Amino acid sequence: MPPERILILSDYPDMIKHQQVHAPMITQLYTTLFLIDHFSHIIHFNDRSSISYSTLWHPDSYLQHYADRFLIHRSWSDIDFPSYDRIICHFDYELTLQTYLHTHHPQLSHDHIYSLVNPAYKAPTPIFKTVSTLFRQGSIWEVSSTLKLGSLHAFKQDLIQAYIGRKREDEEQRFHSLLQKITQNNKRIPIRKILILDDYKRSFFIGDSTVWVRFYKKVLRHCGDYTETVINCNNQRTGPRLQELYTTTFGAHVSISCLPWEQLDLSHYDLILVEGDLVLQFLLYIAPMYDTVLQHTAIYTITALKQDDFDDRYGWEFFKNSIASGNPAADKEIYISPSEIATADTWLENKGICQDDYLVILQNGSTEDKKVILFNEFVKLLQSLLQKEKVKVVIFDVPGGNTEESIQPFLTAAEYNNVIFVSGMGLRKDMSLIASRYTRLVIGPCTGILHLANGALTYLVNNGHTQNRHVPFLLVYTGIQAHDEAYLPYNWWRHSLVHCAVIVNQHLVSLENSPADITTFQQTAGEVQHITAQMLMDYLSAEPTLYPFRYITGSSID
Repeated sequence: MPPERILILSDYPDMIKHQQVHAPMITQLYTTLFLIDHFSHIIHFNDRSSISYSTLWHPDSYLQHYADRFLIHRSWSDIDFPSYDRIICHFDYELTLQTYLHTHHPQLSHDHIYSLVNPAYKAPTPIFKTVSTLFRQGSIWEVSSTLKLGSLHAFKQDLIQAYIGRKREDEEQRFHSLLQKITQNNKRIPIRKILILDDYKRSFFIGDSTVWVRFYKKVLRHCGDYTETVINCNNQRTGPRLQELYTTTFGAHVSISCLPWEQLDLSHYDLILVEGDLVLQFLLYIAPMYDTVLQHTAIYTITALKQDDFDDRYGWEFFKNSIASGNPAADKEIYISPSEIATADTWLENKGICQDDYLVILQNGSTEDKKVILFNEFVKLLQSLLQKEKVKVVIFDVPGGNTEESIQPFLTAAEYNNVIFVSGMGLRKDMSLIASRYTRLVIGPCTGILHLANGALTYLVNNGHTQNRHVPFLLVYTGIQAHDEAYLPYNWWRHSLVHCAVIVNQHLVSLENSPADITTFQQTAGEVQHITAQMLMDYLSAEPTLYPFRYITGSSID
């Protein structure tokens, strides 16, 4: 068979993670090149940035110029896509490539399009088949044990030994003259209109996204009396979710957009803030236009979520060059409108909820099953709650879940009539149900909806729309998180409206009585699935603020 023509689409800036070239991605890319080359196919590795990969490797290694014979540097519009037998793209390009091919090459089959494997934790489901499927047993380019243990193993060892990597400071040196101009201009530009560039190239979790909100509220408190701010997330997976959840959270002068940079008028803004992992891509983008377009725009860098240290040789880290104003307490708020709460109230009323009811909301499910108590304990908890007259329960189910079908056989007809199952309404509507005047108690794992609810209720309290005594009792239960060795409940829930119950030494204790350092927590905390319904009910019975609710919790759970 004749050799196949293989097109690989990946740009050097896409290798950046935590402000340095991400070694696992380089390893995957080079291993892919090695294997396809081993099977004697023609490779065109298209990198639009034209940045050399040679500086990633020890000068004495053959890897310094290994990629050169495959590299081409063309815009996508100059590539003859139909001429290739297979296309492999960086995972961040999937939606963009899908749209591009649909527009410009609608006849092109997607059966032979693949994506590099996203190494992130809980990465989004890929649109295309991953490149690894090409090399599996029984595939067209099956990697034999001889190849795996022989030349492939030797190549991977060479990658490890020769790799020296590149940090952000190294990449900035490519743009020394440009950065000198930027920092000089930054000193004399007043700020009224702001553009923030953050493509959120991280796994999306609701809890983390609330931290993202706090971070940018802090950023905006350092921006003075601005009149317009656009937070642009050129990420078609995550950007729309940020818009849905937080469009109104930052205030009337702030909007969230999801536009390609080509559609942004950079010269319109007095200040551009660039998230750290986008710095190299941004400098490449503005280098040809800076002198004519951006002479009157200040440009600084910021790092959201993860505060990676870097050597700020050019003095353009934003917080070092700005002064905070405003009330930091507002950073924790998530705006919720009166109409959203009114809609939630009406929805509950239509479901038969009245003022005399004691409404409890239970969250069932999480991105991690081990964050949630076992199903049989969830049922026992529900049954115990329903023992009290006037208690009605709303259960938040994960989209596509079958909680209602699973639970109904364990309930009497009377109990079942006092349970409302909710699924697929959207996180803001779920948040509004928690903020409803009818809700008295909320119980759930350490998961996103409780972070949203805490932010919304904090907003209502801080702005005088409700009083602390009218806030529902929010109980989060948690324990050790096997997927996150740095997890510490204290870091997530201190100074919040949430009551956090932590399993420590097989007992459920309050956040105040749980370890405040990661090492002790890892040594003493138990798994969430060891938390029982009885433990939760006992915890509630000991809470003095729930006195009207206490008398149903004294009995044991069979």
